[in-house]
Amino acid sequence: MLQNTNEDFEYLKKIFQTPQKIVILSHYNPDGDALGSSLALYHLLIQLGNEVQVIYPSAYPPYFNWMPSIEKTKFLDVQQKNEIEKSIKDAAVILNVDFNAKKRIQDLEPIFNESKGVKIAIDHHESPAYEDFDMVFCNSKSSSACEVVYEIIEKLELLEFINKEVATCLFTGLITDTGGFQYASTAPYTHQMAAFLIKKGASSQDIFDLSFNNFSLNRLKLFGYCTSNCLKISDDQRIAYQWIDHNTKNKFQIKEGDTESLVNQPMKISSVKVSVLFKEDKDKIRISFRSKGDIDVNTFARTYFEGGGHKNAAGGSSKKPLKDTITYFESLMNLL
Repeated sequence: MLQNTNEDFEYLKKIFQTPQKIVILSHYNPDGDALGSSLALYHLLIQLGNEVQVIYPSAYPPYFNWMPSIEKTKFLDVQQKNEIEKSIKDAAVILNVDFNAKKRIQDLEPIFNESKGVKIAIDHHESPAYEDFDMVFCNSKSSSACEVVYEIIEKLELLEFINKEVATCLFTGLITDTGGFQYASTAPYTHQMAAFLIKKGASSQDIFDLSFNNFSLNRLKLFGYCTSNCLKISDDQRIAYQWIDHNTKNKFQIKEGDTESLVNQPMKISSVKVSVLFKEDKDKIRISFRSKGDIDVNTFARTYFEGGGHKNAAGGSSKKPLKDTITYFESLMNLL
């Protein structure tokens, strides 16, 4: 449950119901929850008379191109940079969803810093950087940012504005961040929310199919290749780790988002309690961590890989080369 005061919610309700220019930002490599929470707010706020622009630091995965109004969003590139800078500069309010610190928006950070708009965070990650925002609505026990958005809508007594589009977006984030309601963060409230969204027009079968069964042939081949050629399992079979280098990316013509959920695949092995994926990027190694039960990959990622997230799902990075990063990780595996 959100711990904000009644005054906080009254302030937010006034912002929502005062027609103005609002920008919604989410994190680099937006996933289903980032897209769902930002687009749900977009559809809610335009009903309330606001002028709204959704912006991401990078392109969204093409297999989410079916989401309502996703074609109206913008992402930072050479062609759209000036337009994005103007939108953020002119915004009276900036809603920041599904990230807990401004470093998560990467190259948008300088533009974010220059903005005079009111900066509000809506999130579910642990330890939000409160100094980055004017106000924070965060519940780290929520299954997803979409669940936090839903709770806010409920608190603001705006449930009547959840139409089919809002419901579809919220349901997308809900099922993607819970893995189809299988993760420990799934609570009774999560299922109550899902039931309400279905009543409002969200098609659970269609959204699940489009979110989880919407692979390109190259993406499927990538998963098979990594499982066969780029997977190691510790001697006690508790920890699995995979890697993707530049050659593999080129071999399978990897697009943004194509590696999403790859880190989860080794968790299907009954003995595996921790899964890690290392991805070679332009200037760093991006790392994804997953775990089962009481194994805290959030603290591990925060301590050793400049990252963080949730107890059972976190991210991090390394400036070392891929081989050295993996060797360093191997020296720390006994801490997991």
